[in-house]
Amino acid sequence: MSGASVLASAGYFSSPEDRRFYSSWTAVFLLTVLGCLFSASWLGYLVFLELSTAALFFLTARKEPRTAFRYLTAQLAGAALLLGGIAGAGGGLAFGPVEGDVRLLFILGLGVKTALPGLHFWLPETHGRAPAPVSALLSGVAVKTGAFGILTALGGVPSPGLVAAGAVMALWGALQATLQSDVKRLLAYSTVSQLGYVMASAGAGGAAGAVYHSLAHGLFKGCLFLCAGSLEKSFGTRDLGLLEGRGRELRWTRWLFWLSAAAIMGLPGTVGYGSKIFVKEPLGSWPLAGIALAVANGGTVMSFCKMGYYAFGPGKRSAGGRSVSESGWMVLGMVLLSVPVVVLGLFPGVLGRLLGGGEQELFSAGKLAESLGVFCAGAALFFLFRKRLGTLGELPDADRLTDRLPAFFARAVLPFRRLQGGNLREYLLAAVSAALLLAVLLF
Repeated sequence: MSGASVLASAGYFSSPEDRRFYSSWTAVFLLTVLGCLFSASWLGYLVFLELSTAALFFLTARKEPRTAFRYLTAQLAGAALLLGGIAGAGGGLAFGPVEGDVRLLFILGLGVKTALPGLHFWLPETHGRAPAPVSALLSGVAVKTGAFGILTALGGVPSPGLVAAGAVMALWGALQATLQSDVKRLLAYSTVSQLGYVMASAGAGGAAGAVYHSLAHGLFKGCLFLCAGSLEKSFGTRDLGLLEGRGRELRWTRWLFWLSAAAIMGLPGTVGYGSKIFVKEPLGSWPLAGIALAVANGGTVMSFCKMGYYAFGPGKRSAGGRSVSESGWMVLGMVLLSVPVVVLGLFPGVLGRLLGGGEQELFSAGKLAESLGVFCAGAALFFLFRKRLGTLGELPDADRLTDRLPAFFARAVLPFRRLQGGNLREYLLAAVSAALLLAVLLF
């Protein structure tokens, strides 16, 4: 993922300085993620996790400083909760299952990293506004480090609350994605939805499905963000209403988009088909969660039919417009991610068995019928309501609430700022009044 992102950045960024900066900090990010995955203690994991956050902060801040600071604030809040859990567990806790009441702090802290319901307020803006190669790393890798931590903390013990949270994430993310007109914001909400699959499988004790879908999502979502970057680079917009099918001029981007879209829809022959089967394997005791994931997959089909139709479909194309060409470096990055999407799709059971999943007939008539049936239903619903979906706005979400927080705090602080008049007698009066009040309360 890091290699593909660096290749794509060579075509995405015009400035040589930007390309060098991106390559250097991506290397730092890669090393810190490896530190997370191979840490021996929870404290070491947290240190490397925050170093990876710092690397992504610098990668984002070069172009989007406001977005980067919001991302950093949210991640540090999650880190504070995780640090409290580590301290409550004694500090030197080995990286493994966590028991007792402190597990809640671990789940909440890592839940910010993994965008659990209500804690996902930072994700749509960060993934949507960061440069496309950075978004690919954020969605393809960064959120999975938090999911890996949650999976480790659970230690295979089922968590009904996490199964329910995963189902909610899958449904809410898919619903919001269908309503988006910004390509990258659509992909960001799709990340929330696909993380719901990972969390549902982890909560059901299915480590194989959670890791398998984390890998699959990293591949196809990374490619999809690079496709979005190619569209933005070529046409100067991420708005589906303005693209009007002009993406058809980008031949490689168009076909690689449809391949990755087929994978995220879970169609046979792609890595998403096998990963979603292994996700559902441990959900037999939670039939409602399985139904929720199937419905969410229908929403995923609708959202990517929408993106494909408006970005690459039969839109209005002005005669005599300037011709566009796609960057070979960006195409190379997308191809690097697309090859394993197909290879693992043709042999889906190999990775599943390697990860400890159960033996099953992956290409049975029932599983093929379910995959193709959900696709047909979702595609039909999109074409029936495509005009309506093109005019509906998105539903209010947690990120819109946090947009209002700076103004709220500014108004809250204003009365206190007015007290700072610079008059020494006022300060002395306030100090004496505070001392008398404390004396009354304490004595």
